[in-house]
Amino acid sequence: MNIGALLFNPKGAVGKSAFLTGAVILVVVGFLTAMAPLVNPLLGVLAFFVGLVAIYCWVALWIKRLHGAGASGWWTVLIVLGWIIVDSVVEFAVLGALGIDFAGMMSGGGDFAEMMAQMEAMTEQVLLPTSISSAIVSLAVALGLNAILPAGREANRAVEDDQSPPSGPPES
Repeated sequence: MNIGALLFNPKGAVGKSAFLTGAVILVVVGFLTAMAPLVNPLLGVLAFFVGLVAIYCWVALWIKRLHGAGASGWWTVLIVLGWIIVDSVVEFAVLGALGIDFAGMMSGGGDFAEMMAQMEAMTEQVLLPTSISSAIVSLAVALGLNAILPAGREANRAVEDDQSPPSGPPES
């Protein structure tokens, strides 16, 4: 299996197992990217760009999985919107459980240095729990929808190998 084609090329189709491989890779990359600012704040900038690439990879992977199930790749739009909503609700619940007070954090009395110190403390406090919850939501959505979607077309052997299914009659 060509991982580059699996994650970066939205053309073709993939079956359940290839999708699972790509999803696990993207969840791990997403988690590590989210944790990068704890190592060095400048890595947060790099992590932002890696995150944008990861979003593209998720979209390409979902399009191919939907094609593998015989559905339109445009359903990816609804999947991503639903995913964002579920992830946001879960992260706000996690932040609420941690007792984070955003209004209090941002009331530094106009002192920029104080506000930055409070934001840094907040980041250290919430980054790990929100990154874990986001990874769990990502896996739940990916695994759940992957399980619900049908295995797909007759030519699933070719689909698993990241090839488009044959369009003509079989060769003799």
